[in-house]
Amino acid sequence: MNESAYKKNQYLSIKVLAYLGNIKPTHKQIAFMNSLLFSIFIEHELLPESELTEREIGCLRLAAMGKTANEIATILNITKLTVETHHKRIKQKLRVENIAHAVFKGFQLGYVRPMFD
Repeated sequence: MNESAYKKNQYLSIKVLAYLGNIKPTHKQIAFMNSLLFSIFIEHELLPESELTEREIGCLRLAAMGKTANEIATILNITKLTVETHHKRIKQKLRVENIAHAVFKGFQLGYVRPMFD
């Protein structure tokens, strides 16, 4: 990894840690997050048919804001079951096990942008 890519990854690692509540991460924590981000990028490439729909992106962004399925349903004027279906498809497309991991991967892939920039 070149110096520029390393600094970019380090910046992203610090931002993700801050988003998760760790505003003063140690060098060890940043290094760990860097390695985690790198492994996720390498191990979990998306397939072309894995593009998220606009509605899935909306649900993912609201989940990133900490909204529950009930709250997302109310905001988007859809049923909770529909939100859960969107979450299921998001997890399948991003190849993750839970919505929290989907949010994390959404940051990496640009579906979700940090609100603290």
